[in-house]
Amino acid sequence: TPSQRRSLKLLYQEAFFAPSLGQLFLQNNPVIAGAPDLTATRVRTFEAVGSAQSDTVYASATVYRRHAKDGFALVAAPGGTGTTTVNATTQFTTGIETSLQWRPNRHWQFTLNAASILSDHYTLPASLAEAPPANFRSRDVVSALLTWQDGPWQATLGSTWRSREAFQTRGRTEMVMAHLNYDMGAWRLFAHADNLLNATVYDVDVGEGIGRDARGQVVRTMPLPGRELWLGAEYRWR
Repeated sequence: TPSQRRSLKLLYQEAFFAPSLGQLFLQNNPVIAGAPDLTATRVRTFEAVGSAQSDTVYASATVYRRHAKDGFALVAAPGGTGTTTVNATTQFTTGIETSLQWRPNRHWQFTLNAASILSDHYTLPASLAEAPPANFRSRDVVSALLTWQDGPWQATLGSTWRSREAFQTRGRTEMVMAHLNYDMGAWRLFAHADNLLNATVYDVDVGEGIGRDARGQVVRTMPLPGRELWLGAEYRWR
């Protein structure tokens, strides 16, 4: 802690993802067979986090380096029928995450978050039966949140943008959320809207596709819901 308003953290983390019972012991299945020798995927992460604040502003930045090894992948099962799971993938990822909060007075607060993957090296042997690309997630994400509060009233307006994923031909349209809340103690009334601008957005299907379009191309995207509206009342008692 260089000063009361600035700090620096160096972090080290470890995690693992264990194989399921099916991946280990599934038998008599013509599609996929268990692999009793399968081991857990392991991940190590190094992070450097810096932050600073004033009376009205808080800002932070994180740089991280992640190494994942022994990731799961499907290969042809012995005998040429179906597939089985093996430990075969590795991944080195470097990225940055930033956050900015501005509170000019007791009524308003603005928050801006951004994250970017600077480099991503995903290794998967070409001989495997199924080799999905490594970019199923967005490399860049930005979100903004504006909040106003006065007495029992609270209003929030938020937006999120993601860069292109996998088979998408362009980045996602901005998703906008709005929320209005009136708190009377025991009673709370609220109105909420998701995808306020009714943007057309899609989620990526990471499997074999969900069908074929009119041109015979494999469809790998699923449409997400359009505009959704909620009106609600909540009563709380002790």
